[in-house]
Amino acid sequence: MKRKEPERDIQVAIVDALHAYCPHPWFAVPNGGKRHIKTATKLKAEGVRRGVPDLCFVLPGGRFAGLELKSKKGNLSPDQKAFRDAVTAIQGWWSVAHSFDDAWRTLADWGCLPPRVA
Repeated sequence: MKRKEPERDIQVAIVDALHAYCPHPWFAVPNGGKRHIKTATKLKAEGVRRGVPDLCFVLPGGRFAGLELKSKKGNLSPDQKAFRDAVTAIQGWWSVAHSFDDAWRTLADWGCLPPRVA
């Protein structure tokens, strides 16, 4: 039986919308998942960091924004909290979304997606 991946499902749907509408530079960070120890070691040496949000944006004025996607019951790890705190300490924007609608609202507030019409 295939394991449910609610965070991935949210991300894939949001990425589709970003491709269609987002006028700002953005990228996804492929942290997590199972990797061979050699690959993980190599990635760490290349600068991959724990706690980096799932989606990262460069907004007008050079402001960094990070969006972490979680399932309804998902919680932030200590590394994610530390990264959030580092971003907000330099007046960057950081948010966590627990649903597609949460993510869309945040991204609309950041000017990355249009407001949704109910």
